[in-house]
Amino acid sequence: MVHMRKHFLKAPLLFLMVFALTVQSLAAEVTLVPTLAVRAEMDDNVLFSRVAPVSDYVGVATPGVSVNYRTARGYADVKAEADFLRYAQEQSLDRSNQRVAFSGGFAVTELLQASGRAAYINDTSLETQLQETGIVTLRQEVERYSVGAGLSYRLSPRSDAGVDLSYQDVNYDGPSLDYENYRMSFQYNYLLGNGATVFTVQPNYERYTSAASDVSSYGLSFGLAHAFTETWSLKAFLGVRYTETDYRFVQQEVSLVPDFSFFPIILYRPVVVFREVNVTDSNWAGVADMSVNKKGEAYDLRLGYLHDLSYSSSGDPIELHRLYGTYSRSITARFGFTLAASVYESKSEGRFSQTDSKYFDGAFTLNYKLMEDYFLQGGYRYQVSWDDTLQQNRKVDRHLFFVSLGMAFPRKW
Repeated sequence: MVHMRKHFLKAPLLFLMVFALTVQSLAAEVTLVPTLAVRAEMDDNVLFSRVAPVSDYVGVATPGVSVNYRTARGYADVKAEADFLRYAQEQSLDRSNQRVAFSGGFAVTELLQASGRAAYINDTSLETQLQETGIVTLRQEVERYSVGAGLSYRLSPRSDAGVDLSYQDVNYDGPSLDYENYRMSFQYNYLLGNGATVFTVQPNYERYTSAASDVSSYGLSFGLAHAFTETWSLKAFLGVRYTETDYRFVQQEVSLVPDFSFFPIILYRPVVVFREVNVTDSNWAGVADMSVNKKGEAYDLRLGYLHDLSYSSSGDPIELHRLYGTYSRSITARFGFTLAASVYESKSEGRFSQTDSKYFDGAFTLNYKLMEDYFLQGGYRYQVSWDDTLQQNRKVDRHLFFVSLGMAFPRKW
């Protein structure tokens, strides 16, 4: 696995080197953007703990760089960032996060398009699990490796078909369970007569595997993407999925073992034994992924709803509902604000695990453009979670105030 990961991390760099060597011979546009962001936070519950919360001041420095390559037939994007976190009081929490992402694509022929992507993330599970599932977990280091590839073929001026494959490997440095995720999806798109609506059929297969369970999910969704106007659009996918979960757990039993020490008298002694038990569960459920986007000269509004299968750090399949929205508005050419909110409901998918939680995340941010490529932000964020499986301390929340300065140094050639 380690050998595979080394090659996996080299792949984006090798791809970029190949493109760079062809810059002189092809009509290409290359953009290099080094960035730097400095952020100060006041967090009244840095571990999002239900008992004895600890407040602290946090400083974060985030240097980064992105490279964008464009030709008439293809593109490649590479982005790398690192967060250096320093705590005023809880210095044992000091750490650095790393993120590297690559995406690329090219036209094999006039009708056939190919694409690929890869990413590596090293951060903590507390923030990522809240963002992905709305579930509160212990703060522990987590590494994520992901790769994906796709093909798309234009069948006619109004239709195309494609396939997409992806793989993710998630590893925790703590009590949570490592897992792997495989996904395959097919897609058929058809442009309807009015030219403003695309109809989509999308079957897919997904598999999660860990030491606790193997989850296989088969889905079929139908989608519509419609542009009401140039500034108002809708995307909606509705469908059904069938999920089958194989659970593995250790069961304690007491067995009577014969003792021949006093033969011909045979005694039976109780002995505790542990054995692995496999249990299979299955169910049908609906899926949904809908979003509305309305954009004007001075504002941008996005609303969405997601209902799908997710996977928790304890190896449980999770039925996830997420409602979210973002509203950004420019008051002047330099000054504006952003409102963002998400509501999660996460429940156990099967009968053999207990998860039932709700989570809200809301933020208000003021944005000010100091000069070209220099930005100042300040704001407030509130997070609250309710765990309905607990008898006490069901609610946990935190308040976070922040100010940040971001800058970019773009270069083109």
